[in-house]
Parts: sequence; C-alpha cells; structure tokens
Amino acid sequence: MAGLPWKDPMTRGAVAASSFFNTFFITSSLIDYSIDLWATSSTAGTVESKLAFLGHFYSWRASPPVIGSLLLLLMVLLPFVVYSMIKEAVLSCFGWRHASKTRHAADIIQAVTLLLVILPMLVATVMPAQTGVVEACMPSDNGLLLSLAECQIRADSLLPQHQAMLLLNLLMFGCDIAKMADGLPVSIKDDPVSKTGEHISQTDDFASRKDK
Repeated sequence: MAGLPWKDPMTRGAVAASSFFNTFFITSSLIDYSIDLWATSSTAGTVESKLAFLGHFYSWRASPPVIGSLLLLLMVLLPFVVYSMIKEAVLSCFGWRHASKTRHAADIIQAVTLLLVILPMLVATVMPAQTGVVEACMPSDNGLLLSLAECQIRADSLLPQHQAMLLLNLLMFGCDIAKMADGLPVSIKDDPVSKTGEHISQTDDFASRKDK
C-alpha cells in the first residue's frame, strides 16, 4: 500500500454537486414521507378527504411542472454520478488507491446503496406503489372514493417505502460528509510521518502551508 497514490479529496465542484443532489432528493423524500404520515394517520371523519388529497398529490407527482424539468436534468447527469461512484468503489475494493478506512467505506457504501438498493427499489416498488395510490385514491365524478378500504391499504403500504427512501438518502449524504471530513494525506516532502499513511485535516494542512 505504501507505493500507491492517494485518493483525490473531493473538489469544490464535487462538494457543490453533492450538496445539490442530496438537498433535492432528501427534501423530496421528506415531503413524500410527511404527506404519507399525515394522510394515513387521519382521524374519523377526515379519512376520505385526506386520502383523496393523497391521490391528487401523487397524480401531480407523476409529472410536476418545473420540478419535472429539474428532475430530468438530474437524470441526464446521473450516468456521470454513477460512473464516478463505481470507479471509486472499485478502487477501494481492489486496493488500487491509498485512503483511510472511512473514505474506503464511504465510497463502497455509496455505490452499493445507490446501484443495488435505491434505484431498484425506486423502479420496482416505489413508483408502482405511487401509481397504485393514484388509481385507488382519486375521487370519482361524485367526489367520493371508489373503494376507501383499497385506498387505505395502498396508502399504508406506501408509507414504509418512503420512510426507507428518506433514510437511504440520508445515508448517501452521510457518506459524502464522511468523505469531505476525511482530510488530506500529509505530504512526504513536508512531514515524514506521512510514510505511515497518517492524515491531517484540510484545515490543518492549509494552516501549515500558510505559516510557511
């Protein structure tokens, strides 16, 4: 491991992109989960109206103006994000780059979470479940639900899925925070202790260079 190059720290552009992606998806999943909680914990007399709102909300959610265009832009950028995550995970798995255990763990967890959990879950379960809520909970012409029981069942099944998506997005954000806080390796030229692979924070590194 001693002769291997260090993994590059996150650049300002990468930090900005990470902040944007994480903010968007965490906010989106938090709104979904919050609305599900509100609709499924209805008291007697308000159950049908709240579930009808849930149907309208996920009908809008399927093709939201403005937000839909922004989401499309994010989908265009997704292949580049996926490539970067796979690359970093492979470098960590095969030991082709030197880094701290925290950095290696964060890179591997992010790739596995996105590719093997979030994307399959979104396509296979979350999106079909949202479509099911629209079909069961949209009011008919007379303003009433066709089947209150069916709507309630579908809404209840959607709640834990959105809770899981929220937690997974928070995990992705936590991995980025870990990578940003991991720090830079000390330069061998400046400090021989780096031969052992020890790290210092980016702030300390900047301060030491400033003093010189």
